[in-house]
Amino acid sequence: MAVTGRVTTMVDIYSLGVILMELVTGRKALDVTQREDSVHLVTWFRRVAASKVRDENAFKNAIDPNIKLDEETLASVEKVWELAG
Repeated sequence: MAVTGRVTTMVDIYSLGVILMELVTGRKALDVTQREDSVHLVTWFRRVAASKVRDENAFKNAIDPNIKLDEETLASVEKVWELAG
């Protein structure tokens, strides 16, 4: 989109994924207040997602702390997380 100015299905899907990432994590797509390796939400999200299999706490710690996590909510958040990725 930024290079060609054209909107495509791929751009729409990518944008939806970023919005879902923002909702699940409570973070902005670009946040200069974060550490250098965490400024870009998509890059950070992918890194956490890759470690999710090894470290369940990394996933839980990445979820917006304002979301009250019971078992049902955690399952829903996990589905949204997968869709976002």
